[in-house]
Amino acid sequence: MYKKFTVLILVVMLISMVFASTVGAAGYPEKPITVIVGFGAGGATDVLVRIVGKYADKYFGQPFVVVNKPGANTEIEMMALKAAKADGYTLGTVNIPHAPSNTLMRETGYAMSDYTPIVNLVTDPGVVGIHPDEKKFQSIKGLIVYAKQHPGELTWAVSGIGSDDHIAAILFMAETDCKVNVIPYKSDAEIRAALMGKHVDVAGLNVGNCAEYVAANKIKALAVMAEERHPSLPDAPTFKEMGFPSVISASNRGLLAPLGLSEEVKNQIVNSLTQLTQDADFLKDCEDAVQPLDIRFTDDYKKLIDNRVELFAKLYKIQPWGK
Repeated sequence: MYKKFTVLILVVMLISMVFASTVGAAGYPEKPITVIVGFGAGGATDVLVRIVGKYADKYFGQPFVVVNKPGANTEIEMMALKAAKADGYTLGTVNIPHAPSNTLMRETGYAMSDYTPIVNLVTDPGVVGIHPDEKKFQSIKGLIVYAKQHPGELTWAVSGIGSDDHIAAILFMAETDCKVNVIPYKSDAEIRAALMGKHVDVAGLNVGNCAEYVAANKIKALAVMAEERHPSLPDAPTFKEMGFPSVISASNRGLLAPLGLSEEVKNQIVNSLTQLTQDADFLKDCEDAVQPLDIRFTDDYKKLIDNRVELFAKLYKIQPWGK
């Protein structure tokens, strides 16, 4: 009799736990959702998250609370996200290559496997930019010829060691057999100022942070590092067109959750984001902000992350980019 009673209690407890879990997922979210951003306010990632947050009430039923934690090439934010409770109430941005690049350059308190991939939102292709009045060259082919004739002299501005701009410059050198002098800056704004002030020869940029300057003839886009030409820069050829199909680089911006997120809550987040990313007003806002959308959820997003990590590891063996 005692054993039967004990078994009955255990069954009731198990059913209660399953029911509580289901109810908890069904009621999600019951409070605002915090989204941690690894950059300061006003940057491309921050702008993207705030556009998403503009529609959070409509599709999540709760607002997004954006918390900026810049520093250490996004490592501060990645550590904060790793430490957060895996209940769906804390999400974090992830920038590729920044986050995986850190793990190659130094010992970090996190690995990319410490998170649950939710969605890639933007793939912002790399751009090689020059001053419109540049006299030494006016094309990628001319740039390559000059760089080979003057190895290590060409100054190439990038947004920090291990950034997508920096890795793009390394990829360019590896594929074209050129050597340039990479100069790290703290922000995209500093890079643009250096280029427009003619303090550097070349700038590593992205479509999203240079399209308006190209349109205003303040920067000339020599090439875009994508499979196809970008509609925001229709006159900029791809490296593929010039015989370098492997020169492809971009800044990927997406959302992660802490490891251990339940399938029920993950599915609800994905369902809400699926509806949000199909909203015509959201699409227009992203277009106006030059945020090139490339929506990839969960498993597809993980494949993208794994592919990028593998590529960066190969490049790092060829030319380590920092410690």
